Amino acid sequence: MPAAPKVFISYSHDGEAHELRVLDLASKLRDGGIDAEIDQYETSPGGGWPFWCERKVEEADFVLLVCTPTYRRRFDARDPGKGLGVLYEARTLRQLIYDSSGTGKYIPVLLDGGSPEHIPTIVKGATRWEADTEDGYDGLYRQLTNQPKAIKPVLGAITPMPPRESRSGPAAAVEAVAAPVVSHPAVGSAPHARVADVFVGRTAQLAVLAACLLPADAGKRKPVAVMGMGGVGKSYLVDRFFVDHRAAFPGGYHRLAVDADKPGSADDLLALLGGRLKLPAADDAALAAALTTPPALVHVENIDTPEAAALGGGLAARLPGCALVFSARMGTLAAGTGWGRAVLAAFDAGDALAQLRAELGEAAPPDDALRPVIAALGGLPLALHLAAGHLEGGETPASFLKLLRRQGLSLAPLNSADPSFLERSRVRLEAVFALSLAALGRAAEAAGQPAAAWTAAFHALGYGPAAGFGESLGAALAGLDEDAFGDLARAACALSLLDRVPRGGDTALRLHPLLAELGRREVPAEEAVARMTGWFCARLPEPEAGDEWRWNEVHAEAAALLEWLPLVPPAERVRVERAGSRFAINNGPFHAWRQFCEAALADASEDAQRSDILWTLGNVALRGDDPDEALRRAGEKRDLDLARSEEREAALAASLVADILFARGELDEALRIRREEELPVYERLGDVRERAVTMGQIADILEAQGELDEALRIRREEELPVYERVGDVRSRAVTMGKIADILYRRGELDETLRIRREEELPVYERVGDVRSRAVTMGQIADILYRRGEFDEALRICREEELPVYERLGEVRSRLLARGRLAMMLLARNNNRQEAERLLHLALADARRLRLPEAGQIEAILQQHGLRPLPSREREGPASAGG
Repeated sequence: MPAAPKVFISYSHDGEAHELRVLDLASKLRDGGIDAEIDQYETSPGGGWPFWCERKVEEADFVLLVCTPTYRRRFDARDPGKGLGVLYEARTLRQLIYDSSGTGKYIPVLLDGGSPEHIPTIVKGATRWEADTEDGYDGLYRQLTNQPKAIKPVLGAITPMPPRESRSGPAAAVEAVAAPVVSHPAVGSAPHARVADVFVGRTAQLAVLAACLLPADAGKRKPVAVMGMGGVGKSYLVDRFFVDHRAAFPGGYHRLAVDADKPGSADDLLALLGGRLKLPAADDAALAAALTTPPALVHVENIDTPEAAALGGGLAARLPGCALVFSARMGTLAAGTGWGRAVLAAFDAGDALAQLRAELGEAAPPDDALRPVIAALGGLPLALHLAAGHLEGGETPASFLKLLRRQGLSLAPLNSADPSFLERSRVRLEAVFALSLAALGRAAEAAGQPAAAWTAAFHALGYGPAAGFGESLGAALAGLDEDAFGDLARAACALSLLDRVPRGGDTALRLHPLLAELGRREVPAEEAVARMTGWFCARLPEPEAGDEWRWNEVHAEAAALLEWLPLVPPAERVRVERAGSRFAINNGPFHAWRQFCEAALADASEDAQRSDILWTLGNVALRGDDPDEALRRAGEKRDLDLARSEEREAALAASLVADILFARGELDEALRIRREEELPVYERLGDVRERAVTMGQIADILEAQGELDEALRIRREEELPVYERVGDVRSRAVTMGKIADILYRRGELDETLRIRREEELPVYERVGDVRSRAVTMGQIADILYRRGEFDEALRICREEELPVYERLGEVRSRLLARGRLAMMLLARNNNRQEAERLLHLALADARRLRLPEAGQIEAILQQHGLRPLPSREREGPASAGG
């Protein structure tokens, strides 16, 4: 019998009577055959609540949100780091709901007379369930089990709907045909945490965005320029548009910020999309396909100079048909382009009052008291937001106005027609910012810290990535230890100087771009970059036992990594390459590391440094999509090392050449290099570990040639004992995986699956090796498919394998994964159209890289009666995307 639907119940502890009602709800669901989970039933002291909660919410088929005033406040909390907002469950739910392309999984529940006004705005569009209705619990059962009639009288006869991963039969077939292969995450950037609940006016501007980005004919979509002075709410407007139209953008929301003074080129921005936002960066066609199938919304901020505007225009020309928004302080952006234009001014008095009321909630002072504050601040949204932080912190409107006067601000009346309005608005904002910094200084003194230290630390945060940063990196940027930075962050959030935004199962800190700009005036860029360099160099080296967390911390700061690498000064590039070589080769993003290594190579003065950089550069080129470049760099390294009589380094260069030949199917020459140019060197030098690595690579070739017994002997007798003796946990896991490969070919599926799950996956997850984890998950999918677990195998390929290769830019692995997924679809006769598309994409990549798989893919297309790759897709690299 299929498993019952899994339901997780989320609620706030509103007293004993309410908790009893929630427990009664869980009990009734369980009595009816629903697998209901709730913290009171499932956890015990010390049981790892945060991680348990995140896992249960993700695994659940449905999440019931028991809505009360307290529950609503958790979602509206201004600072998730204090009070009720600290509850991990609330943060987890916010992020997962943001990541959902719909709200069907999340069902608001009203018990004990709960009111619709207590439902968080983010799920107000979902179908709710009310206990005190004529339908009673029957309605909830129907919602959870999709049954056509009441359940209570016939509970024993009902077969509940199985969870998604175990569905089969006609319904699953329809679902598989209808669902596109979404090979990038549902949400690349989280909207502002409060935008769903605190948003005022701007109806005309939202209408412009909708008309241009969501036309009835998708072929008529055109970019939009959102313009207005700093602090007027341009990014906030685009965030709100995405939240309002989330269902129209199942591909997600991708926000990029450029440096207006040094914007770089459109190529740089396309590369940033490929790496930072988990989209393939091989070519323009790839990005355009990934951003339109399914549709995604891309927002590029800070187009504030003519140079940045030229970059935006170049990007739009190279991504036709994509939903693009460019925000700028330039009123001339998009003139004569045919783009849509949405212009924002400061709020009028009515909208400004509405914003303050929305920010302050029930504690807002009377309107008459707030109007002088609004007039003083000129209706500028960011200034009003900062003022709300002061009013929430205990200031009255009158005392806040006195502080503004002491700051030297002329409290002129609101009049946006005044020619000096823009300049005075900037003065107003800087005045409120100065007051907020002064309040931050007082908070520092209350915490026993020097006020000047906290102010300087906050200014340094202006160099953090616009997408947000975690507290560890924030502490490094600020020059504080993590405990002191935690105190600063809480105080800054309370003053509205910092915002917390969802990131994974946790939150990141984000600084408004205008406040970041003001802060950067006070701190030299070299100082901030040096602090980031120290933070990354402490975490990039290959993890050892006990410090496996290091790479995971780097993964969490992927946006910062991409912004930091181009900023590393020449004097530090050799140090960074040495620290980051293994991370770069295993985790990418390959295009970013390749650009960095090319710059480092130009600066390196010593042959030994050049040799090391060439090794990393060749490997990241191979892991990317340029084996020719990898071969060239390997040859340079070998020539250099032979000239300086470094035979071990020359052998490593030969190993890279053999890797490339092996990938191209030139097995005999690859085997010759391994046996004649590598192995003798390591044996002569007594390098036991490198000899074991080379023997493993020889076993790879023998396995490809069908010599399974000898390959298995090498793995077990000449590789594994060495890694176990030296305590190399990761290499042992890799070797166990190679043993599993051979067992799989022999049909020993149970033992193969055990090795994958017990000997490989835990190691890769612990050390943060995302690529090896993705490869292993793909291999698990193969086993599950052979065992008949089709839906789970397809899910793994779509959700846990392909997105990783696309983020890394690893084209060969991507094309193999696409081919494997296509074969699964063809074998089930599920979706021939999708299988054909995947095979065409894989074939285009294989031809461009001159890989032997090209012939195999052509044979598959012919065998299944699918159309050959059209000639226009054979002509150049632009066909390799998607």
